[in-house]
Amino acid sequence: MKSPIALKPFLIFSLGFIISIPIGTLSHEYGHILVAKYFGFETILHHASVSYDDSAFVGDPSFHQLLISWGGPISTILVGSFSFFFLLRRDEELFYWEDWLFIFGSLFWLRMPINLFLSIVGEFISPDGSYFGGDEQYISKILDLPAGFLPITFALLGLAISSFVIFRILPRPYRKSFLLSGFIGGGFGYFFWMYWLGPILLP
Repeated sequence: MKSPIALKPFLIFSLGFIISIPIGTLSHEYGHILVAKYFGFETILHHASVSYDDSAFVGDPSFHQLLISWGGPISTILVGSFSFFFLLRRDEELFYWEDWLFIFGSLFWLRMPINLFLSIVGEFISPDGSYFGGDEQYISKILDLPAGFLPITFALLGLAISSFVIFRILPRPYRKSFLLSGFIGGGFGYFFWMYWLGPILLP
């Protein structure tokens, strides 16, 4: 009986997800770095975060902290949105290899719902009183918004855009292979970068 999953596309897509994890993570962190550099701060890039020295800054620290915190999400949103709008304008009758780059680029939006999911799971595993985390929670607090306002808002928007790309734009014959590779390749890529290669290259 023929397998419903085509092996070659599955392997290619899995590799794409594995590569996308460090690219997406580092492009996000460079968004923070660009804003911090604008303020003249010295920065250090880590595999999943950025540290910076603002000890000489004069003024309200919450102002530059807010803008630096926005830098990462905005970088992710710009890549995801540019890729998404490119896909909306493409010729629906043809699908070229470069279209796959924009498929993966548009799925940068998945960062938001995945981060929310991981935060919720983390709260059940190791409770600390919050179901939210990351830049979005921090920005919400600075803006005096409920802690979950931006995490939930961006997660819903990211889920909507990613679902549209997968179920309306992605060619149907590749859909099952792509979804399975997302879970397997994406999961492997996450742990590979976050817990093995990333800490070695950028501790």
